[in-house]
Amino acid sequence: DAPARDGGPVGAVASAARRAPSGGNTQPWRIEEHDSSVSIRLDPTLTSAMDVGFRGSAVAVGAAAFNARVAAAAHGMDANVEVQLGDAQLPLSAVVHLSPGGDGDLAALYDAMLRRETNRHLGARIGITGDLATTLTSAADSEGARLRILDAPDDIATAASILSAADRVRYLTPHLHAQMFDELCWPDDPFPNTGIDVRGLELDDADLVLLDILRRADVMSHLMDWDAGSALGNDSYTRMSTASAVGVVSVHGRTLGDYVRAGSAVESVWIRAQQQGLAVQPVSPVFLYALDDPDFTELSPSFADDIAALQYTFRKLVCADAAESLALVLRFSQAPRPSVVSRRRGEQESSSPSS
Repeated sequence: DAPARDGGPVGAVASAARRAPSGGNTQPWRIEEHDSSVSIRLDPTLTSAMDVGFRGSAVAVGAAAFNARVAAAAHGMDANVEVQLGDAQLPLSAVVHLSPGGDGDLAALYDAMLRRETNRHLGARIGITGDLATTLTSAADSEGARLRILDAPDDIATAASILSAADRVRYLTPHLHAQMFDELCWPDDPFPNTGIDVRGLELDDADLVLLDILRRADVMSHLMDWDAGSALGNDSYTRMSTASAVGVVSVHGRTLGDYVRAGSAVESVWIRAQQQGLAVQPVSPVFLYALDDPDFTELSPSFADDIAALQYTFRKLVCADAAESLALVLRFSQAPRPSVVSRRRGEQESSSPSS
């Protein structure tokens, strides 16, 4: 699946961009190859309610742009990324212009970029040493963003409580619940190249049976009527509370271009973390891309106040100032390789104009 080094710079850059992570593995882009550039266009039809204002999609585009730069460097090319803001039909594009050159530091990440993966194994807790923490924070800094690392047990436990409560809201909000399970890809799924393979959730047989129950809308409706469901976030709590550390990538600014920058930082951190032997799992709490009260209400009318309170508490925990936008939460641990790696749409599904 990895792009061949001798396949030509443009093709390798486009293939690398397609390998970027995205929320629910929706791959919310259209990638086009040109003579000396690659365009990554945000597709507004490939979104969800969690993707408020296309901010999550912009993070994904930024990750794709970072991959593109790495692949370009590995093929002896400089990559200048031009971010273009548009309209409702085409909200955002990142055009990667190629020219002879090459950044040696980026080129050195090429193989690690190809191996980057989401790892949802429970994992073991290890110490995040000073040198490792510096490597990760510097990776975000170099992209114009910030990484805060929570590694104190009390801070990790607090983050786990907040994120598990956010998961409960997602379960009990009908449209969020439906979209969450629409993201899952079962072994017999006719469209396996998008979404999250359930095998990659790293659940045992009993938890898979429970998952089949939790996907039922009628069960969630009863829990909502009974003001129950306190255990719905237990899996998230367990995973987060046993992490080696929780990383939070943020950026100053609120435009889609700012979120693109944050997405490049996310990918830079993720690749280097995995290079250093860490397993990485992205976490997108329901409040992540909300900026104001209308956003909270749009996400979940019944739980708008709860979402706002959770976001406030989380931002306070990570010391985010008023001008910062949260881009993604990363769970770091030590774990075996994932059971499966998410697939990507094939290149034949992207257009390749001649100019």
